[in-house]
Amino acid sequence: LHLLEVAERVRRIASEKGFDKADWDENFVQKLAFVVTELDEAVQGAKGIGKDPVELELADVAIRLLACLYGVSGTSWSPGRIEGRRSPERIGVWQPIEVAVWPILRKVSEAIECWRKNDPEIGRKDAMICCELALLETFRLADRMGIDLLSIIELKTIANAARPHLHGKGRSVG
Repeated sequence: LHLLEVAERVRRIASEKGFDKADWDENFVQKLAFVVTELDEAVQGAKGIGKDPVELELADVAIRLLACLYGVSGTSWSPGRIEGRRSPERIGVWQPIEVAVWPILRKVSEAIECWRKNDPEIGRKDAMICCELALLETFRLADRMGIDLLSIIELKTIANAARPHLHGKGRSVG
């Protein structure tokens, strides 16, 4: 399974379900806030107190980041920065999940800061790079936890394809 294939599947399903209609220029920061929510749910899942396990929540983080990348830049983002950069070491008990998600959260925060720059074109490019790096950190964290994130994302996209049009209270949440 290839990241670009999964990313294309995420984009296609979002389009089929009506989630690609959002005005990304106006709603980009809100979309990134959903990534932060998914990170919080991943922390809860890792602690065993969340609705879903950490694997599913990290997949949601990656799916939302992919949606942001496609929503703003179409197909111009560069998955080559993500692929082939895996971290073989596992997270030890010395690193709580709250600490482990910080690199992802930091990149999402930087993406928001970049988006708000005075020069929209530069801000947009910088925000996309931050989103790509957040996606990379999500894959690194999953690898360090022994999670096959691409496979989980693939399973989630299959489940999402079966969901109704504009699920989630009829609003476009990406």
